[in-house]
Amino acid sequence: MVKPHAEPERFRDRSLPLGQRLRQAFGIAAPLARSEGQRQLQLESELEEARRLGRWLSDDEREQIARERALLEQRFAQEQRRRRSLLLLLAVCLLLPPFWPLAVGLTAYLIFPRTTRTLTILLAVLAVVGVVLLVAALIALVVLLH
Repeated sequence: MVKPHAEPERFRDRSLPLGQRLRQAFGIAAPLARSEGQRQLQLESELEEARRLGRWLSDDEREQIARERALLEQRFAQEQRRRRSLLLLLAVCLLLPPFWPLAVGLTAYLIFPRTTRTLTILLAVLAVVGVVLLVAALIALVVLLH
């Protein structure tokens, strides 16, 4: 008699990791074997991570963490490329005297990116408000003079 929702026989060997059980159950070839040293390093890293977290991570959790790390590394590399481009632009601005004010702004942005971004937004908003007030004052002046 088979119980409903019973686990198939091919999944019952709990001594193997889930990934290996699934590969065996569905006849999928195992990934290329790693050298013994690489495997030992991976096991030590997993053990250290388990000690730090207080539990073992599932295969899905490890994959998710690996994806998050890859995404962070990608963002970091992208940020480095952007900073390199800004440094090159800064060097060009320093060579050409008419662009020295821009060089000051780029230097501030490279050293203090968040603060400079916030100040730039604030100055842009103040400039827009100033232009609107100036136009309103000019319109009022024209209306009063006629």
